[in-house]
Amino acid sequence: MKSNFSESLLSTAYLPPVEYMSVIYRSDKVEIEQCENYQKQSYRSRCHIYSANGPLPLIIPVERSGTHSIPVKDIRIDYSRRWQQQHWRAIVSAYRMSPFFEYYEDDFAPFYTKEEPFLFDFNTKLTELLLLLTGIRKSISFTEIYRKETGTGVTDFRELIH
Repeated sequence: MKSNFSESLLSTAYLPPVEYMSVIYRSDKVEIEQCENYQKQSYRSRCHIYSANGPLPLIIPVERSGTHSIPVKDIRIDYSRRWQQQHWRAIVSAYRMSPFFEYYEDDFAPFYTKEEPFLFDFNTKLTELLLLLTGIRKSISFTEIYRKETGTGVTDFRELIH
């Protein structure tokens, strides 16, 4: 398949939606923004799964800080709440009877039992697992500075998929 994008710039995402994965698949080069300021109510810390009662949002709680301008790579996950147990129970309840769930369950379970201090690292490891399991072979790089604007040939999806 011919790529649609020579280079794509994405934000980090928790269990990213299919549009996000499609952009990765259809891009020659993928870069994830790690220097942007954290934005609440975005895919950076939330996802939606489909339960028996319809869409169910799953939100990773993050530690609060006195400033709003913290780079997403420095955002810490708040483990004082039992979000991992709640998320895993919701995922199992929603997908236990789905074909092949049992084959992937052991791959995903550690994300809901072990503590990863930083949201960005958690999301990156989960996205790498999704790429491996879906057979998408792409090398992903990360920004070293915040890219306010992108150059020619770079498609910016940071605000398009959220």
